[in-house]
Amino acid sequence: MSEQRGNKHKEGMIESLSRIIPKGKDNAIHQAELAKRLNVSPDIAKKVVRLARESGEQILSAGCGYWYATNDEEKRAWCLSMRRQALTRLVSSKSIRSSISPIDGQMSLEEAISERVKDTLDLGGYDEQRKV
Repeated sequence: MSEQRGNKHKEGMIESLSRIIPKGKDNAIHQAELAKRLNVSPDIAKKVVRLARESGEQILSAGCGYWYATNDEEKRAWCLSMRRQALTRLVSSKSIRSSISPIDGQMSLEEAISERVKDTLDLGGYDEQRKV
């Protein structure tokens, strides 16, 4: 019974996001303000946004906070930024990964670079000079 109540509470918070999170990056809401409006901790607010994204909500974020995109170009730019961050983390962890046994399903650096170029081309943001 308690689990069902917890799920309904999460669903209610996810539904609230569409009323709380504004449209457009210029109107973004900071995580602390979002948490305050949801009446939860910032960590829980972040988890609610993650769950909302996993269920299809197109919530974007950056240092300025959370927002709903106003156009496809904004979505493309955000996706490209997220991919760059992920690949940068993969590259940054190379020296540590090389000192331990392989992790099942781990992508090689060459595969990551290939994916980065392919994804960047797919997003229409490939810059030949910068290779990103």
